[in-house]
Amino acid sequence: MKEKEIVAGAIAILSLGFNLGLMGVPQVLMLLIVGVAFIAWSYWV
Repeated sequence: MKEKEIVAGAIAILSLGFNLGLMGVPQVLMLLIVGVAFIAWSYWV
């Protein structure tokens, strides 16, 4: 169950990161946001 939640969270985070990229956010900043969000999610779950 936990693994499925992590995968779902990762997909949501990647979707958010992709949308930010489309809005013109620099790629490095986007990767930083995605990385921090993924780490925070994995600790939260």
